[in-house]
Amino acid sequence: MKPRSDGVIPPHQPNCFGCGPENAAGLAMAMLVRGDRVLGEVTLDHRHEGAPGVAHGGVVAAALDDLFGGVLVLLEQPAVTANLSVDYRAPVKLGAPLQLLGWSEGRTGRKLQLRGEMRQAGALVAQATALFLAVDLEHFLQSGAPIPPEWHSWLSSSATG
Repeated sequence: MKPRSDGVIPPHQPNCFGCGPENAAGLAMAMLVRGDRVLGEVTLDHRHEGAPGVAHGGVVAAALDDLFGGVLVLLEQPAVTANLSVDYRAPVKLGAPLQLLGWSEGRTGRKLQLRGEMRQAGALVAQATALFLAVDLEHFLQSGAPIPPEWHSWLSSSATG
């Protein structure tokens, strides 16, 4: 899977909770490549509520995790989340756009270190660091579900980099 020529990162798959257009409960996050970074934008609504008027912390974490999936597309590397750490800096209000920024901090063998942040009206509301492990595409075939045709470009990717 690769970003489109206009920099748009296509949904990981149609039903992806973070970016899939066919998931009615999902976030429908849009992502773009800008240089060596990925920009994301999403607006959360009542389906994502924790405390009244505020996003559930797990949804904030899910948005950042999916942003990192966009970074993996930029890197053209299939990988899975091994660790995700989120620092919540301020309440995330429902109905107001969120801007996300994600990037790679480096790689050692199969280990990819990623970092991201989430802002609302310019204010930092959450930051995340993550450790992803590179995998072969075969890893995703174990579920028995078909993989999207776009993922076949990853067939030649090496899990060890």
